[in-house]
Formats: sequence, C-alpha cells, structure tokens
Amino acid sequence: MKIEQMSDKLIKYEVGTSVTVDHMRELVKILEEKLKQQQTFGIIIIRNGDHQKNPEATKWFNGWLKKNKPLLKQYCVGVAMATNSDRLLKLYKPLAGMIISKMFGCSGEMFTNESDAITWMLGKMRNR
Repeated sequence: MKIEQMSDKLIKYEVGTSVTVDHMRELVKILEEKLKQQQTFGIIIIRNGDHQKNPEATKWFNGWLKKNKPLLKQYCVGVAMATNSDRLLKLYKPLAGMIISKMFGCSGEMFTNESDAITWMLGKMRNR
C-alpha cells in the first residue's frame, strides 16, 4: 500500500496485495486533513491485480465513509480507479460510477490505466 499526495488537491492510493485496518486509517488521516481544509480534492485509486479482501478493514472504512459522506460530497470532486485486472473491470466498470457515488458521495469512474484516470480527474477538477 502506498499513499501519495500528487498535488495539494490530488491523492493517489495504490492498493497492495492486502488491505488492513491500519492502511485504511492512514488513508483516512489524509482524507480528514483534506476535509478540514474545506477545499476540493480528488482521489485516484490504483489496483493492479487482485488483492485479498479484509472484511474488518472494509467494514471500518465503510463506516468512516458513511459518517463523512456529507463532507466528501461537498469537497471530493471524484474518485478515479485504475486497474489492470480483467476480472475487476468486467465486474465493476459498468457500475463503477454508481458504486463510487453511493460510497463517497461524488462522481467516479474506472479505467484500465493510471494515465487515463489522472486525465479524467484533472478534467473533473477544472470543471468544478
């Protein structure tokens, strides 16, 4: 897992082969800092390959998202997910926008590569 602030308005989260509650806490710490700034930002999630699901981490993060959805809806311009996993693309690409909107309260899209995800996100940021 790696979290990088690509700019003051863009967070990149690279998912590793496993996700833990500590990983989610690290991401949430950065998201909370962005929300406190009360300025718009975007999130890019990179998922190369499949990873092991961690129900505890998922439950914890989904609880945080639910509690903070009103603020995310206000300040997060979008979530772009890039993956090279054919399985994930087949399962989630058609529904990605709806799933991301329901979870984060902002628009979202799934891409086959990071550069397309960044291009989409920069367009969203320009239009907001």
